[in-house]
Amino acid sequence: MCLKFEQYNLDIIDFQDVYGLIELSMMNSLAGFDLLRKKINTDIRRLITHHMIVGICGYTAALKNKHKVVYYINPDIKAELSEYYDAIKVKRCLFKVLKNIKRLLPIKLYFGSESFSDVCKDEGKMQETVNLIRAYVDKHDTHKFTFSKAKNYGRKYGLNIISKDYFNDLNLKHLVFN
Repeated sequence: MCLKFEQYNLDIIDFQDVYGLIELSMMNSLAGFDLLRKKINTDIRRLITHHMIVGICGYTAALKNKHKVVYYINPDIKAELSEYYDAIKVKRCLFKVLKNIKRLLPIKLYFGSESFSDVCKDEGKMQETVNLIRAYVDKHDTHKFTFSKAKNYGRKYGLNIISKDYFNDLNLKHLVFN
């Protein structure tokens, strides 16, 4: 679900929808490497991080709008990974990965205190949330952004796709300006 606010030049996207697309490829990779139903370890975290970065960047790059895009992250993400791993550990891992992405990339991730559907139901909550997100977006300056932190993170943790030429692609350069 996406809320568009033309007057603020802002699109708020429910991250749960995007995560559903990412999780499918993530689970296929985990099954391909025979990592389902095992304890969450470094390899699994790397694979989750890889798919989250590629999925979020790819989804954002595919959007053909001129508005600022903010992903609204629900406090309890519904993850099918919880069927194979401990639900609390999955949630903790996902939030840790998302916080790293927020720190490393110019993508705006807003961690909400209520579910997106609850915010959409109540006009007052929605306006309050929009104002909080607008303040976050105004504070989130991307004009001097370089992908060096992300590339160094990729080298450090063995994420080859982000440590090499992934961010040199011109389609992903517009992430900085969205």
